[in-house]
Amino acid sequence: MATRDDSTDTWTDTWTRFLDDATPLPADPAAPVVRRSTPVVGDRAVRDDELPRLVGYAGDLRVVLTGGAGQVAGPAAYCRRHGLELSALDVTLRDLDDPAGNARRVVAAVDAAVAGGDLLEDTVVHVRVATLGDPTPSWLAAADVLAEAEMVLALPLGLPPGGDLDAWVDAALDRELAMSLVGGTPAQAVAALATAARLWGDPGDLARGRRWVRSWLTPEVEAALDHLAGLTP
Repeated sequence: MATRDDSTDTWTDTWTRFLDDATPLPADPAAPVVRRSTPVVGDRAVRDDELPRLVGYAGDLRVVLTGGAGQVAGPAAYCRRHGLELSALDVTLRDLDDPAGNARRVVAAVDAAVAGGDLLEDTVVHVRVATLGDPTPSWLAAADVLAEAEMVLALPLGLPPGGDLDAWVDAALDRELAMSLVGGTPAQAVAALATAARLWGDPGDLARGRRWVRSWLTPEVEAALDHLAGLTP
C-alpha cells in the first residue's frame, strides 16, 4: 500500500503523474510557486493569463487557455520566449453547434504553432467538452477528429443529470483516444479510472486504465494524495 512519504518511491507506478496540480496560485503575487516533489503530481496547471507569475518556474506546465483555438499561439510563444516548460495545453470546445469543426480549428492552431517553432510536437493537448450530456453524433465526430490528431479528450467529473460518463469513455476507447479527467472528487476520479479499466477488460486493473486515462486535473491535491495513498492498485 502506498504511503504519504512523498519523497520516496513507495508510490506504485499506477499513480505516476496521475495528478495535474490546479491549486490556486498564492494570493501574494511575490510569493514563489512551489513545485511539488512527489511522483504522483505531473503538470502544474495555470491559466494563460497567469503565466507571468510562473517566469522562472522549473517544472512542467499545463496551460489552460481562456479562449479557444485562436488562443494557442500566444501562450505557446510566451512560454518559449521565457524558458517555461510547456508540457500540455488545455482548451475547451465551446461551439456546441459544430464541435467537430471546433476540434478541427484546434488541430489547425496546434499544427501552426508546431510549424512555427513555438510548440513542441509532443506537447499534450487536452481538449475539454463544454458540457457532458450523452455523446451525440456531432460530439462523436469531434472525438474522431481528436483521435486522428492524437489529442486527449478531457472529461469533467461530477456529471450533470443525464450525463453518461460510461458512454464517453466507451466512445473514446472505441477510437483508441486517450482521456484525462477534470474536477470532481478523488472517489469520482478513481471510479472513472476503474470504468476505463472495466471497459478495456478488467475493472480491478487500474494500471490498465492508466493506459488510457492520462491524468486528473484537481485543485485539491492534498486530499487527492491522501485518498490515493489509501488504495492498493
